[in-house]
Amino acid sequence: MPRKLAIADIHGCTQSFKHLVEDVVALQSDDTLYLLGDYVDRGLDSKGTIDYIEELRRNYTIKALMGNHDLMMKNALEGGPKYDHWFKAGGEETLHSFGTTDIKKIPDCYFDFIDTLDLFYETENAFLVHAGFNFDVPFRDDTEAMLWTRNERVDLQQTHGKKVIHGHTPKAVMQIIDDIRLGADNICIDAGCVFDSKDGVPMGHLTCLDLDTMVLQFVGRIED
Repeated sequence: MPRKLAIADIHGCTQSFKHLVEDVVALQSDDTLYLLGDYVDRGLDSKGTIDYIEELRRNYTIKALMGNHDLMMKNALEGGPKYDHWFKAGGEETLHSFGTTDIKKIPDCYFDFIDTLDLFYETENAFLVHAGFNFDVPFRDDTEAMLWTRNERVDLQQTHGKKVIHGHTPKAVMQIIDDIRLGADNICIDAGCVFDSKDGVPMGHLTCLDLDTMVLQFVGRIED
């Protein structure tokens, strides 16, 4: 049976991403894989992550969303404070993965990739987004919240009872499993693959959620 799967916040952890997709999830030709943004920055191989997504797109149904780090990388082309902010937030590692210290030497096709990314998807039972939604307004209108919010409140009246599945705010993998088990309306599937720990909480996992069965599969980071 075709599956609808979601992975968030790869952050240049290409080896872990490949291991999860190919060996653990065993992606099939009739599956749909939703990617919830933040492909670049902080990890060792941002270039390889984008290359692998483009490879997957040639053979599978891949629906990729934009994350705040992807947008920051694009905006860094403008230079000035936007470049400085990106560089300090993980852009230095991204440049290194491209073998350059000059963002303008990154081939245009990688910025074209960012331009193809959507902000959210709606499925039969969920809304998928990078960070979340602002339900104080019609939630489809606040595009900044989709990339940046840390507010995990869900207005089920606006979503017509559908859950919100997102990344952006790293959680321990066991907390994600508990949220799923308890039937939470808001489920963050970012298990901080690129981090060893964050705020004292163990991280370092990449997860994949089956959107129909709500079964979570995950791997530990294998880059180092």
